[in-house]
Amino acid sequence: MKIGTIVLSAMMLAVTAGQMEVRAGDLGNARQALSTMSRARIEYAKKSYLYSLENGNDGVIQSAIGIVLQWRLISPSEDFSRLEEKINDLAINGRSPAIRFKASLASLVMENPAMVTFDVAGCENCGELFDAITGSVRQMLVGHMF
Repeated sequence: MKIGTIVLSAMMLAVTAGQMEVRAGDLGNARQALSTMSRARIEYAKKSYLYSLENGNDGVIQSAIGIVLQWRLISPSEDFSRLEEKINDLAINGRSPAIRFKASLASLVMENPAMVTFDVAGCENCGELFDAITGSVRQMLVGHMF
């Protein structure tokens, strides 16, 4: 997962090289990145993440799922429909159990964003985000059982 995050970060740095409106330090902070990027850069980032979701490296795919989910939760009015469709497809057709699991969690949360009761921008990496979401889902299920 860490290698995938590093590769994805490197890809995003390459995408934004020479762009003054996005600073390298903002890429790890979704809220900051979304607020400082121009509309054209956001659209380009969406295309880059769509490409990452189709990557041959499982870590890159898993990191992209987490980042797209974080961006979706931070900016609910933004149109992430193409990315959501790809994540829904990965939930069923992902090539590994880890990809299918993370895509399933992301799909569940994108359909029901109210189930996330924590600040997703506070998650420093995708692993923390998925751990927190798993905890929220577990609490929700346990609450319904009793």
